[in-house]
Amino acid sequence: MDKQQKIAIFLLPLLAIAIVAGGMFLMRTPTEAAGYIDGTYTGTGQGYGGEITVAVTIQGGKISAIDLVEINDTPGLGDDAANQVIDSVIASQSTEVDVISGATASSNGTIEAINMALVKASGGTGYPDGVHEGIGDGYGGDIKVKVEVAGGKIISIELLEINDTPGFGDDAAKAIIDSIVETQSTEVDIVTGATASSNGTIQAVRVALGLEKSSEDVAALAPEPMTFSDGIYEGSAKGFSNDGDIKVRVEVIDSKIVSIEVLEISDTPSIGDTAAENTIAKIIEFQSTSIDAITGATKSSEGTINAVIAALANGTINLEEVVEEEVVEEAKVEEKPEETKKPEETKTEEKPQEQKPALKDGTYVGEAKGYKEGYDGSIIRVTVTVKDGKVTKVELDKALAAKTQTAGYGDVSAQQVVDAANKLGITLETISQVDGIDGMSGATESADGAKNAIKNALDKAK
Repeated sequence: MDKQQKIAIFLLPLLAIAIVAGGMFLMRTPTEAAGYIDGTYTGTGQGYGGEITVAVTIQGGKISAIDLVEINDTPGLGDDAANQVIDSVIASQSTEVDVISGATASSNGTIEAINMALVKASGGTGYPDGVHEGIGDGYGGDIKVKVEVAGGKIISIELLEINDTPGFGDDAAKAIIDSIVETQSTEVDIVTGATASSNGTIQAVRVALGLEKSSEDVAALAPEPMTFSDGIYEGSAKGFSNDGDIKVRVEVIDSKIVSIEVLEISDTPSIGDTAAENTIAKIIEFQSTSIDAITGATKSSEGTINAVIAALANGTINLEEVVEEEVVEEAKVEEKPEETKKPEETKTEEKPQEQKPALKDGTYVGEAKGYKEGYDGSIIRVTVTVKDGKVTKVELDKALAAKTQTAGYGDVSAQQVVDAANKLGITLETISQVDGIDGMSGATESADGAKNAIKNALDKAK
């Protein structure tokens, strides 16, 4: 036997082992090949109404469970879509699943959150590899950054553009960048005295990482405002429930919708009525009934939109006559034949208690001037929702406040007033409590503007 034959005989067993091992490797499941490490990992994605957070559990290298930790999307639509996506991911052991029709943002946000968790399960921090750019809103204009990610980790962040105060805004931006790279998170402290520059830098990084939509993307969803004929309108349309329609009363002043009151709704309590309230707030905010892209498309939201459209098409009503009819209807009492009573059974007839006046349920917009040297008339705008005669929600038009008030001061002071008003549970009898709310020191005019805007909205609810 020559030398070459001996080498061949020696190598044959090794070759057989290699073939068997290779075959076993190819038979491994995709999740095992991905190298997922057992444990529970969290991930965050951008949904329709805010962040979506999930917790993904890996057992034996496979996705065994996914819990929906947080979601701020439309109840009954966004959360249902997220749960359907989760079921599909677990069943297929892949995030390459179909999105849910009518809830694209919620579906994609859930997939994004799961992908981030799975990157962590593979040993990374969850950010998409590559070089990404993002833009945020700073104090003096756009802030633009370039973020480099490798192995799921933020390697570097470059400040490409900033128009904020030299030696102040740019220093704050750089400090924020250093903190983000160090902590591998955008949940960092803002730089004192440079709120707008800090928040703008954080926003730019989050946009680059796909965690947040840019202001341009959000604005692109907004419909063009409509104009309406002044008057008071009523209309109804079918919602989710088969027990009755959604009926609304719409008030238009100076060609703008200033209030929408839900007169009747039979949809699921705390879900359908909440969807209706949110839809009304968006109709008033955007002055348009073409808001499907903003609100999502639940039966309750569609019904509310259609009820408003029907009301505006029905022609104006005389509210005084309507109120008169309602009062007469309530005053009708069924006459009963008089009963002969014994003298000892005679009782003093009790007078019916007068009903106390209360705020009218509905959603109302209020405006007032804030900082006298602000821009665009220095207008501060709020939306106030009243339910069962009590204020349940006060919202500040943050985008407008950021433009018309001093960024980082006036807009913050206005928001503080709104936050305080939300804790008061204001009724018709306690409106004066609004005057007692304190704003940020040094931004009194903006605080007073916010308070006056709230009172302006409540005047419409009287």
